Amino acid sequence: MRVCEKLFDCPFFNSFPKHAEIYKYVYCEGPKLDSCIRLSYKEKNGTKPPDGLAPTGALIEIDE
Repeated sequence: MRVCEKLFDCPFFNSFPKHAEIYKYVYCEGPKLDSCIRLSYKEKNGTKPPDGLAPTGALIEIDE
C-alpha cells in the first residue's frame, strides 16, 4: 500500500492532532493520496504551505 512520503513530518498534523485520524486515512494512505493540496502547494506557490492548510485546501486558524 502506498503512503504519503510526508505522513510523519506533516506540519498540519503536528498543529492539529485532533484532525489527523480521518485526514490521514483519506489523504495520506487512501483514495485521495494524489489529491492533497499541501503536496501541490509549493509547486504552485513557490513556498511551503501554511501549517494550517488542510489536505483539502481549507485553511484552519491556529489558536495561539
